[in-house]
Amino acid sequence: MQPRNPRVRRRVGAPVLSPPRGVLGYGGHDEGTPPASPRRPPRGARRSLASPAAVASATMAVPPPDLPSPGSAYPGSPRRRSGRAAALSPAAGSLEADVDAVSAHGLGALSAGSRALVGAPRPAWRRVSKVPYKVLDAPALMDDFYVTLVDWSARDTLAVGLGPDLFLWDAKTAMVRKLCNTARRGRPDSTIAAVSWSESGRRVAMSMSSGTVEVWDAETSSKVRTIPEHPSRVGCMAWSNNVLATGCRDGKVRLFDVRQRGRKIASISAHGSEVCGLAFSPDRTTLASGGNDNNVGLWATAGAARRPGNEIAPLYTLKGHRAAVKALAWSPHKRGLLVSGGGTMDKCLRFWSSIDGRCVGCVDTGCQVCNVRWSLSADELVTTHGYSHNDVVVWRYPSMARVATLTGHKARVLFLAMDPSGQNVVTGAGDETLRFWRAFPPMTEAQREARPEHMLPAEPSQLEKQEAVAMGTPLRTGRGADAMRGEVCR
Repeated sequence: MQPRNPRVRRRVGAPVLSPPRGVLGYGGHDEGTPPASPRRPPRGARRSLASPAAVASATMAVPPPDLPSPGSAYPGSPRRRSGRAAALSPAAGSLEADVDAVSAHGLGALSAGSRALVGAPRPAWRRVSKVPYKVLDAPALMDDFYVTLVDWSARDTLAVGLGPDLFLWDAKTAMVRKLCNTARRGRPDSTIAAVSWSESGRRVAMSMSSGTVEVWDAETSSKVRTIPEHPSRVGCMAWSNNVLATGCRDGKVRLFDVRQRGRKIASISAHGSEVCGLAFSPDRTTLASGGNDNNVGLWATAGAARRPGNEIAPLYTLKGHRAAVKALAWSPHKRGLLVSGGGTMDKCLRFWSSIDGRCVGCVDTGCQVCNVRWSLSADELVTTHGYSHNDVVVWRYPSMARVATLTGHKARVLFLAMDPSGQNVVTGAGDETLRFWRAFPPMTEAQREARPEHMLPAEPSQLEKQEAVAMGTPLRTGRGADAMRGEVCR
């Protein structure tokens, strides 16, 4: 043996110059052969000392081409990137990054269909806050399924009927004021049964349990019209420009032109029992009505003002619910799509096509459906429920998957209204509270311009000008919701 040179020391961890015996990496071992220790040679092997030149060459040696270079990805392990390599790597979420990540985990090559599936955009899941951003007390808010006591105007003002009083809450300033009190008129039954804002947000219609309907100007706090044409309670109302539709307990729907001193346009024998809900289609050509006889009626009201006094025949009578139908809403995204909700014995949401009168879908919600509204910005809808859950649910259409379930009310959630932005909703219940929720994403500019309040005529008609001159009241002109649109006030 040669004498040991004390000046030559073996460098710990120096790379091995000989190629490995295995195929899995450094050390020349497979899963059945343990790797050799870099510090001590295997037992029985001859220990030889290399010369200083050999040690130096071993220190500067480059790994063989068939071995992965330091910093590269070993088979079966995640890729390690650092510095410049990470900056030049594919962006996270891209097709190349997804395919690279799949290949790095040993899943093999992907077919064209698999690559398209991996690179397809993933659905954007959004989080809906389950805590209301505002809660208001509403003493004397009635716990009655057949009344409508909450509505939100296009000018961001909330109208709430509390007993004989009608209150207005400004969402911008959070100020509350009383518009009127019906108890001072000496009527035995002066409780407010329904409130509804006009599309411009300037007028609000109010009905009482006695059957009298009044139209008030919210800016001047003055009464504009009185319509004493109903023999019993009016529990729901809906607007189509200057036409007001009312639903009465006698089962009839009546249409009035508020510009012509409340002249009745038409009377519709809609249902065999009380009318519970009314909703005009987005194009204002069709009126949907829901009744206590478990049916939904569709009526062609376009041009009714030009043929006053005529009985309007139904387009379709939609049957399928097993309880009273109060919840009605038209989709702003798909033409002719109507959703209706049934009461305690039904508990279902049904989707109808007004083009052919077919039922295109049905979902059992598990509890009484009190109200429904479509989102103005997405294919989603919100429902409020009574017996026995008392919750608010946001649904995604057409899968009808639950986006969120909002709880907090201690009684049936009987009232629902949406703000003009389409993002927030307010719910009212028999627990005498109003809760405000951020339920939907905000509208885009194009969706906001397509709203009905932005499509109303900016100039008053000739008939409105003549009526204004006769009453001695000037008419304002302007664009959008700032115009009075024929809303003449004393």
